[in-house]
Amino acid sequence: MATMAILLVVAIAIATLAPVMSMGITDQDLESEESLWDLYERWCAFNEVAHDPDEKSMRFSIFKQNVRFIHENNQGDTHFKLGLNIFADRTHAELPNVEADCTSTSHLPDDIDYMPHTAVTNGDLPDRVDWRDKNAVTSVKKQGDYCGSCWAFTAVGAVEGITAIKTGKLEDLSPQMLIDCDKDNRGCRCGMVWRAFDFIKKNGIATERAYPYDGIEHRCYMKSDGLSRFASIERFRVVYSNERALMAAVAVQPVTVDIGVDIYFHYYSEDMGVYTGPCNKTTTHTVLVVGYDIDAFQRKYWILKNSWGRKWGHDVHGTR
Repeated sequence: MATMAILLVVAIAIATLAPVMSMGITDQDLESEESLWDLYERWCAFNEVAHDPDEKSMRFSIFKQNVRFIHENNQGDTHFKLGLNIFADRTHAELPNVEADCTSTSHLPDDIDYMPHTAVTNGDLPDRVDWRDKNAVTSVKKQGDYCGSCWAFTAVGAVEGITAIKTGKLEDLSPQMLIDCDKDNRGCRCGMVWRAFDFIKKNGIATERAYPYDGIEHRCYMKSDGLSRFASIERFRVVYSNERALMAAVAVQPVTVDIGVDIYFHYYSEDMGVYTGPCNKTTTHTVLVVGYDIDAFQRKYWILKNSWGRKWGHDVHGTR
């Protein structure tokens, strides 16, 4: 079982990379009820979504509102675009999010270990980092519609990264094991990454193959079934909430962060690169920072791995 250190970042608002797996909207699509219905039919086929007739009618009403919201945003002078991604026929209340108090830094214990300031202030940092190119990032996963498990996916993502960096072996690890067995967190209702790291430090973590994900809380079978653990960690650290500290951490390995999730972020898509939209400070979502770079407009950005599936975000190396 590999043993290594891990880093944790909490509560920092960041930008992210763009183009996308979504459909665009033309002026012709908005001309009539019939053209909007045709657009919805194409969207359902594109996303392999099937509804019974009554629900489909209700979903179409929601879809129309979202189409107009997305189209109106894209007419403005913004550096990012929205698109008809997998969330396009959901109400705002149905969009995936994390409870406002679930990942708050106010829950950090007083004795938690912070990354030293000397790690930030001493030495130069690389201009660009991308752990996908170094085989330290697994493919993007989908947490599902009914399980608030972003905390578990990003925790195992960080451990996957440092394990690959230290051992040269990239392996998908098990968020389901955290959902079922980490009783200090709240399973599909949400959780805090530092508690997940604490669990992994004490118990290790199995591979996805050994403990597969289905997005439903079950009885933990870690101990009773003698499940072997693939990896563990020696410790984890919190990074101070400034961008140079985050850069210093990401230069070492993929790092977890909490971001403020706004409606614009859910529909974020398309072709202008860096997301610069608003952030909701009361609703947080946990993602994995796998690198940083500078775009053609000389704007610095973070590269994030999300857990909303391959039909959200930017399809580069299978990681978005």
